[in-house]
Amino acid sequence: MNWTGWVLGMLREAMEIDMRCKRLTAQQQERSHLDPKAPPDFGLIQARLTRSLRLTAAMVERIRTGFM
Repeated sequence: MNWTGWVLGMLREAMEIDMRCKRLTAQQQERSHLDPKAPPDFGLIQARLTRSLRLTAAMVERIRTGFM
């Protein structure tokens, strides 16, 4: 029980960080037109962050299901 709670807390924290990164990346993308020299691949960044969020949510559900 303690381990499951700890893991779920860590996964929740990871998802919060990923969501913060997604928001910051979106803001950076909106401002990128000001410096078009070498724009990063925002689509790839957002896709990877979204995948990370999906995988983390699936892992949380798997842990909860296994615990119950």
